[in-house]
Formats: sequence, C-alpha cells, structure tokens
Amino acid sequence: MPLPQNQIDNINGKISSLKGYKEVKSGIKDLQKKGDSFQQGAKDKAKGMSSQIKDAKKQFQQQAQSQLEQILQLITINTGQSSSTANALKDIFNKVVIATYRRIPEILFEEAINAVGCSQQQEYTTQTLYVRVQSIDLQKMLLIDPNDTVGISAYERDDTEIGTYPYAMNRQLYNLLQNEGVPLTSYLGFSGQDLFDIEYVTTDNNGNFGDFYKVTLKNRLFNGVQGPNRVGDFLIDYYKSIKVFDIANVYMQVMEQLTNCLSIDLKLGSRQVEINSKFTLILQRILGLCFDNTNEIDVGGTAKVSPSDAIDDSFFSFNEVDLRQIDQRISNIIDGVVEFESCDGVKLPVDTQMIFNQLNDMSLTDDANEQLSIANSLTDNLIDSWKFSLNVPTLEAFNISLNLDFIKTLPKAVCMAILSPKVLLPIMIMLKALQQEIEAVDLEDFAKKFKKFIINFMSKLGALFVEELMKVLKKEIRKLIASIISDINDERVNKAYLIVISLIELLEVIISLIRDFRSCKSIIDEILSLLKLAGSLTANQLPFPLAFGAQLRSGTSAIRSFTNTIENLQQLGIPTGPMPDGSPNMGMISMLQQMKGQEKESAQNAKTQIGVAPLAILPSGQSVPGTSFGVSL
Repeated sequence: MPLPQNQIDNINGKISSLKGYKEVKSGIKDLQKKGDSFQQGAKDKAKGMSSQIKDAKKQFQQQAQSQLEQILQLITINTGQSSSTANALKDIFNKVVIATYRRIPEILFEEAINAVGCSQQQEYTTQTLYVRVQSIDLQKMLLIDPNDTVGISAYERDDTEIGTYPYAMNRQLYNLLQNEGVPLTSYLGFSGQDLFDIEYVTTDNNGNFGDFYKVTLKNRLFNGVQGPNRVGDFLIDYYKSIKVFDIANVYMQVMEQLTNCLSIDLKLGSRQVEINSKFTLILQRILGLCFDNTNEIDVGGTAKVSPSDAIDDSFFSFNEVDLRQIDQRISNIIDGVVEFESCDGVKLPVDTQMIFNQLNDMSLTDDANEQLSIANSLTDNLIDSWKFSLNVPTLEAFNISLNLDFIKTLPKAVCMAILSPKVLLPIMIMLKALQQEIEAVDLEDFAKKFKKFIINFMSKLGALFVEELMKVLKKEIRKLIASIISDINDERVNKAYLIVISLIELLEVIISLIRDFRSCKSIIDEILSLLKLAGSLTANQLPFPLAFGAQLRSGTSAIRSFTNTIENLQQLGIPTGPMPDGSPNMGMISMLQQMKGQEKESAQNAKTQIGVAPLAILPSGQSVPGTSFGVSL
C-alpha cells in the first residue's frame, strides 16, 4: 500500500497551514502599504491552498499513488507547480539514472539469488541444458536488428570480443539467432573463469521443436584444480562481465511509455501492447507498496508478513477502467498518435524518427554530461514539435505535466530496460541447472511466476528515487520553516531562536537513522519531524522529574496559534487562501490581528499565581507553604 492517506493529509495540512500564514502575512503588508488597493502581480503570485488540497484529494481518489508520486505532490504543493520546478526535478532524476550503475547490480544479484531459490553457497553440476528463447526475451527485443534505427537504442553500442568487459551479450544473443548451430564457446566471466558455451538450436534434448539456447556449463577452476561450482559465484561473475542496463534503452522505455514511439515504429501487435501495458500497471502497483519493519509481532501474536508474501492473484488482475485505457492506447498506436489528459483529449502525432535520433545520439556517447543533456532535452523537443498543435494558454501547463510524467515513469523504465535477455539468461540457466522448471512466456506471466523477484527488485529501484526526492522535499520544507521561525523570533526576542537551531542540528542526527526508503513509516516520521520544527516540543503533562525541562519550552506564539487555526479550518473545508480575484483574505487577516492583540495583552499584563505546597522535610524542619508569582511566556 502507499503512504497512509491520513498521514499524507496530516502532512498536506501542516504544509498548507504554514503557507497560509505566509499568504496572510503578505496580505497584511499590502494593506499597510496601499490600503484596499492591491498590485496586479499579487494575483499571479497568490495561490489558494484549499484548491490545491482539493486537487490533491481528487488525485488520491482516482488511483493509489506510489511514495514517489506522493512526495512529488508534497513538493509541488510547497513550491507551487512551475516549469522550473519540474525541470529541476527532472534533472535530478536523470542524474540518479546515470549514476546508478554501481548500486543496481548489487540489488540485481541479491534478487537473482532469491529468484533461483537457493543460497549463494549452493552448488550446481556441469551439464547441458536448454533455455527457451521466449523465456528470456520477454519484450521481443531479439526480433529487432541491433543496427536499425530502433536497435541502436535498444542494444549495446558495438559487438565485443570474449574477455572484453562489459561484454555486449544482447548483441551476441541476437547474432546467435541468425546463425543456428554456430556456438559461442568458452564465455568468460569477469574473473576470467570459463562459464559456459552457448548456441542457438531448434530442438531440445527431448526432440521438442522450438527456439532454444543450448547451454553447456563449465567447471570453475582454481589454480588449475576444479573447485566448487557455486550459484553465487556464477551469478556474480556473469553480472560483473556485462552492463546490466544501457542508458539509451532506459530512455527508450521512458519515451515509449510517454509517447508509444517504440510500439508505433515497430507496429507491435495489439497482444504485445496489451501485455506490456499490463506489466507497467503492475510495476506502478508495486511502487505503491509499503515495506515497513516486518520483524515485529502484533498484539495478537501473529507474525507480520512481507508485501510479496501477502499479495495474491488479485494483485495481477485488471478492472474495466484499466482494460479500457489499454484498448484506447492500442487504438492510438494504430493511428500513430498519443493522447494526454492535460491536453483535454487532444491527440498528438508522434515523430518517432526525431525521438530515436536523440536516443541514438545518447547511445553513441559515453560522456555522462552529454547523456544528461540529451535526457533533459527529450521532453523539450517533444513540446517544440507539438507547440503548433497546442493552444498557447495550455502550453505551460502541458510542459509541467509532461515533465512530471517523465519523472514518474523513470523507475519503471529502468526496470523494463534491465529485464532484457542478457540479464534474465543466467537466472534461467541456474534454474535449469538446479532442476527447477520455471519459465515465463511474457512479461505478465513473468510477474506472476517470479512475484517476489519483481516486487522486491522494483520496490528497491523505486526507493533509489524516493531517497533523492526526500532530499528535495526536506530542503523545501526547511526553507518554509526558516521563514516562520524568523517571524517567531521577531515576535519574541528570547532564547527561542537558539533552541530551534539546536533542534535542527539534533534532527539531522535523527534523520540519518533512516535506512530503507521503501518504509512508509520512516518517510512519514521524517516529514512530520521537519514540520514540527515550526512549533515547539511540548507535552500535556510531564512526570515530575521531567517538569524541570519546562524551562526549555519556547512559550506560546500568536503565529503558531494562527497556523494551527488554518490547519483546522482547512480540515473542515473552509477556504483560507487569498480571494478568487487574488486579493487578501480579510477574514484571515482579521483573525491573525485578533490573536496578536490577545498575545500583546497577555505579554503586557498577564500574571501567573502558583501555590507552593510544603516542600520536603529537612533537618531544619518543614518548609512553609506560600504563594509565588510569575509571567507566562
């Protein structure tokens, strides 16, 4: 499941109330300067938080959101939706993709071991086995020529020789299909060990006709002596010898999900489009799962189970809305167009040649800065190609929507790019070697038969991006809180400022304890901890020994009271933002001034009278009860 809705509403409310205070404060300044006259620019700058929250609620009702989407929403609520925000986030995510080469192989190896269903130390015997081409070519990649327009982006850039790393295994698998019975002998792992021979044949060892890779496993040698053939050693040696995904392939998958460019160019059949569409929906659902600590036992004594264990067949079923959307996508592909909701149903032509020219440029360079530049320009060039088909007033909104969709698509695109024949080959080899006859015929079938693998792998990929988004969100929330703290400090020139600064430093230590960005609870706790900085650390009633800590409390604040009031009003659906014409909300301004007046009276004239009970008996006798006076801060 995604982040709990009540927690998301809580976070939205706190951010909205803080922004609501800033809007009211801005309105007061305008009134002080110009009375009832307001600048036209205020209409563009002012944003009604109640309408943003309503829009957010509609999105939550339409579909279950992933953590990534929910955090994106919090960022746009805090910063406002703008093309600059969307472009900045896109740049961050593209940098994450380019920089994940080192982290993803570790995740892949761990989940590949789990998929085979054994420990790293389990051994296999040398043998000849047959792997169906279909079981590793789930996206029909090997039907594409590596040297045509689409193939340049789909495959590695060049053919390579055995012993050259990273080895272009997808290209080699394609070449084997073109030369039946011609083997690739002595494929070397990264360690230099001879792993296997492989060739394409059309019958297996039982005489069954079909498309097979005949694989002959080799013994591992150590100093010329046969050593143990361990599954873990085989997988590590193999995966280190290849690049588990190619950057251009990732962005080809992004553009396919955004524009249908691959399906249109290859004229994919409706069945293949349907399967691919269902698989991306499954990936989206996986991104919506929570992976909180499952080691605890609940009060009923029942052990908690992981999300993958709790998922049944219904997770892989599709309702009428899903199927209608897939049918519409198939229809659009046939017509060579793509349809965006933000365009009010306008269907736009897809220039596949332009898209693949950019992707091929990305494939032909190893320079990370060039790759990043091309990745960032993909949606910009789409906008340029469509700008004459769009109404000018909608162009900015469409640009923002397209870039946010681009961001949301990236984790799924990385997964699709990784699930290529060269990555699935060693998993299928080891399954066969351990006498496990598990084969998938397409992506949808793979998701069902390798449920734990795809759920754990996709969720961990998503966590890489959630981690980066959390950094952005924390930065934006700190900016917002800093302005509120500044006002609180102006309101009360005392030690509150130093206390808040020390709390921020302490919070950095607490936040560093988060280890799993798939954990909904950790993410929620972190966001709420940041938001609470705008308030203070208070308690209803402390145990007596802790009462002495009351001297550290920051005291009451009219501003904090006001932001709490805004939050309560918004929960009731009462508008708190500027008026529809952009002018300040006079009711909210009056409310803030009233609270400040009460605070001023309290500061000038309030007193506290405390009855002091007899204190502890001392050698000199018992203290006398008395009365003390003080002031409330």
